[in-house]
Amino acid sequence: MINHNHLRIKIIRPVLESQLSIGFINGREREELLIITAAQESLGGYWLEQVNPRGLPVGPAKGIYQMEPATHDDLYENFLKYHKLLWGRLTGSENTKWDASRLVWDLKYATGCAALQYYRFPEKIPDDLDGQIDYYKRHWNTAKGAADVAEVKKNYLAYVGK
Repeated sequence: MINHNHLRIKIIRPVLESQLSIGFINGREREELLIITAAQESLGGYWLEQVNPRGLPVGPAKGIYQMEPATHDDLYENFLKYHKLLWGRLTGSENTKWDASRLVWDLKYATGCAALQYYRFPEKIPDDLDGQIDYYKRHWNTAKGAADVAEVKKNYLAYVGK
């Protein structure tokens, strides 16, 4: 598991502020949303692939934020294709498309993809924890996802030690 402060300060904040230059848009709220997502989806980096109770990979989702390859590819095809500046900031070149397998081992790339996936939604990220969890549920886990808001809050609080 990755320490939540290290994840925030060493990965999330630099990606949002320096790499993507979207940190000024709901900066602290956006950071917290990514911490919530990591806490729920991978227990803060404990799992990097979906696994069954025996620890064997069972699902397509990858990385600390558990982004599915289909979501990853859709990010390129239906968003980054029309936002070349962000594409270039994510990969270093607007002509480079990295494979979803990179989500597992490249924390900055996984964070950039997760941040940009959330960036696609126009409404403001709430500034309170319950609102951020609801935002996560609507836009990441969705109505079809297994998580419920009580579980998300429990996993978040356990991850950040509150």
